Amino acid sequence: MDELYYKLGQNIKKLRKELGFTQEKLSESTGLSPNFICLLESGKRKPSLETIYKLSVALNVPMHKLFYFADTTQINEKNKESYDKKLNNLLSNLTINDKLFLNDLIKTLKKYRRDSRKKQKD
Repeated sequence: MDELYYKLGQNIKKLRKELGFTQEKLSESTGLSPNFICLLESGKRKPSLETIYKLSVALNVPMHKLFYFADTTQINEKNKESYDKKLNNLLSNLTINDKLFLNDLIKTLKKYRRDSRKKQKD
């Protein structure tokens, strides 16, 4: 699990640098402290959904892009159960409001992917 937060932090750092933002500039844009940004980028803090949203707005990317890791393993039938367990564990610790927010986010992502595929075919 710590590896996930490390990868997320590295991705945030990469996106921040692509925009030419310092940690201080990202801090100002999100309302998060520079120290928290530093800890987040090093994988030592676990962001809330609200924090992920603030970061996506400040970095001008859709929320799902924060979770795009180039080396992400493809899910297949062998490791599907493992991913299902991990996902269930993550969900079990969320508040009902976070679960509702995540549900809406997933619906939005699915629609975005469907629309993107449709545009590629046209």
